[in-house]
Formats: sequence, structure tokens, C-alpha cells
Amino acid sequence: MSLRELFNKHMWHTADLGSLSVLVRHRGAPRDERRINGSEISEVGPTGLLIATWDDEDGATWIPYHRILQIRSAQGVIWSKP
Repeated sequence: MSLRELFNKHMWHTADLGSLSVLVRHRGAPRDERRINGSEISEVGPTGLLIATWDDEDGATWIPYHRILQIRSAQGVIWSKP
């Protein structure tokens, strides 16, 4: 299952995108990592995610899928970058 399929499944089929916690590569943050809540995701696109709540000039930040390191749900880690 691709990352896009995983996020779409949680957004449209189980309606629990907000239950996910996504660890991403974020240069300048401690350990160059930042954790975001699934409820911050405003769009699941073909090449990444739009995060609406990060501080940015236009109020949104695009996170390409290759920067995602790990995805957690209430059950634990459901995806991790190899």
C-alpha cells in the first residue's frame, strides 16, 4: 500500500485521519524531525501532504512523501521508512 493510499484510507474510509501521528524530516527542528497530527493534514495529494497549520507565508506547507519517516496510530507504528 502506498503512502497516499494509506492516508486516503484513513481520511475517506475510516474517517480517522486525526488519529494518526506523522513523523517527518524537518531541517532545523531538533534532530531534524517534526511530528504532526493527522488533523493538521488538509490535503492528500499525488506527491505529498498539505499541512495547513504550519507557520508559512501562505499558511500552508507541502510535505513530500519522501520526507515522511514514520506513521503511528493508536495501535502503534503502522508504517516506517525502511
